[in-house]
Amino acid sequence: MKHGWEYKQIMDVGKVVTGSTPPTSDKQNYTSNDVCFVKPSDIGQDGITDIQETEFHISEYAYNNTNRKLPKGSVLVTCIGIIGKVGILTKEATCNQQINAVIPNSTIMPRYLAYCIYSIRKALQDKANAPVVPILNKGQFSSFQIPVPPLPVQQQICSLLDKLSRVIEAKKEQLKELDNLAQSIFYDMFGDPITNDKGWGVKRFDQVGELQRGGGFLKSDFVVNGVPCIHYGQIHMKFGRFIKRHLTEIPESVAAKSKTAKKGDVILAITSEDVEGSCKCTAWMGDYDVYVGAHTAIFKHNLDPIYVSYYIMSSGFQRDKERYVHGIKVMEIKPSDIGTINILVPPLPLQQSFAEKVEAIERQKELINQSIREVQTLFDSRMDYWFSD
Repeated sequence: MKHGWEYKQIMDVGKVVTGSTPPTSDKQNYTSNDVCFVKPSDIGQDGITDIQETEFHISEYAYNNTNRKLPKGSVLVTCIGIIGKVGILTKEATCNQQINAVIPNSTIMPRYLAYCIYSIRKALQDKANAPVVPILNKGQFSSFQIPVPPLPVQQQICSLLDKLSRVIEAKKEQLKELDNLAQSIFYDMFGDPITNDKGWGVKRFDQVGELQRGGGFLKSDFVVNGVPCIHYGQIHMKFGRFIKRHLTEIPESVAAKSKTAKKGDVILAITSEDVEGSCKCTAWMGDYDVYVGAHTAIFKHNLDPIYVSYYIMSSGFQRDKERYVHGIKVMEIKPSDIGTINILVPPLPLQQSFAEKVEAIERQKELINQSIREVQTLFDSRMDYWFSD
């Protein structure tokens, strides 16, 4: 232990409060949007979220009748479902039962407490006791120990971590701006896909290519040394509009049952948690074939692949797909239905010109991503130094 530091349980550095939802049976609880009502979706997964506004609110009446009033500076931690997301209230509010809040006492700074809890999120997740929906109860959460240095040291730690966090966030905003630029170039060059104001030719997807259903392996089939593969979850969570490298591999024996994508093919995720995520796609631009798993469609075509990828994510395609997406808990679209959707077909040289512009933007994004990784490494090393045993 560092000189002058001591370990304390979370319950010893503040009052722990588990949130609660005001009854919907009492209409007065929701007659006005007076007070922020925090749910897990209001708290980001990366870093510390400063909670300034929320999606849901309750009335002043409901707030006055709750014993879970949370002052500015309260530290909120998700303890059901996704465990260990951390936020700090920037104003008075309350929260639902999936969140434990800590109202810090005079021995600890709210922001330092937030960083402490963020540093032990893996331990919190390991402690959660339900196999289907992870749950960390108030007692378990309250008993976790954290290092508590003198207040001036807490201030120094927070100052440096905040600076590093701001640098990372600023660079992530740059990435968003570049993504918006690429999308803006698409609409400048090709117009509105819904109105087709530039009068391009229109064809169905199955008239400019062939849609094949992928399949043949699961995440549990991943190995260290095998053949390259793409899983539909990676399209949802990992990949951008086009990629040149795979992330995972499967055994050759499993690959034999799978379909392959060649350079230029566009791979679509045909199942999703919601309509919006259905048909999220990436163009495979690697110089080798890659095996494609279940819940995907492979589009083999004669257009520019980057243009196709951006078109699929455009307003025109997104509107047209909605009549085909079906399901309750899991949303799905059939490859044959995707084939009936229209796509604008500008001249191929114009498509290729767009692709060149996008690739230039992606090169800029990679430089920024490299810088983010470097700052993140420094952030992680400082967290390790201060909060690890």
